[in-house]
Amino acid sequence: MDNGLTPDQAGEVVAQVAFYAENNCELDPGE
Repeated sequence: MDNGLTPDQAGEVVAQVAFYAENNCELDPGE
């Protein structure tokens, strides 16, 4: 899946999403 991000940018996004998910336990990550 090519979303136009470099591996470095993709890693940054993944880290931000993971951090957000960890700090918002009431949200359903599967939604």
